[in-house]
Amino acid sequence: LVVSKVEPGHPNWPGSIKQTPWDYCVAQHGRKDCREVLPKQFNPEDSRGLCVSGSDELTAKACKSAYNMCLLEYEDEEFCKNTLWTRSDK
Repeated sequence: LVVSKVEPGHPNWPGSIKQTPWDYCVAQHGRKDCREVLPKQFNPEDSRGLCVSGSDELTAKACKSAYNMCLLEYEDEEFCKNTLWTRSDK
């Protein structure tokens, strides 16, 4: 256990592992595995069918925001498009 005023990755970090937790995880396990264990905030089920063509400006902004969050967390363009533009009642 290390208690410090600075976090891992800072030059004055006193811990034995000098990388940030993310960099250390990627170096040890790879980006894909590290991404999979991160908690997700984008919920595909709640967002299914959010995006529709011809929507109003507010809905279009919400759609764009949801799409960007999905891409950030899942890094899968096809998955995000299919989730946001596919209605769950089909």
